[in-house]
Amino acid sequence: MATDNTNMGGPRKRQVKSNTVEGRLKQKNISRDDMIAISVTDQNNPYHMVTVRGRVVEQTTGGADKHIDKLAKKFLGVDTSTST
Repeated sequence: MATDNTNMGGPRKRQVKSNTVEGRLKQKNISRDDMIAISVTDQNNPYHMVTVRGRVVEQTTGGADKHIDKLAKKFLGVDTSTST
């Protein structure tokens, strides 16, 4: 879960999702060690940053291949991602 502000100004918890295709390095690492960290850095000042640490509570691979292929098309101009 991550917390952000609603348009009413109050905090709200949100799930953070990431593609996890079975057999890829990220999935293998998360299966081995469920501790994760997410860092966000201000692009105008790299000294302004926040890091959130936690544990993975669930892994799912449903739809990940399709979503990764969509990202490959958008950012790389290829129809499928063949990287493992």
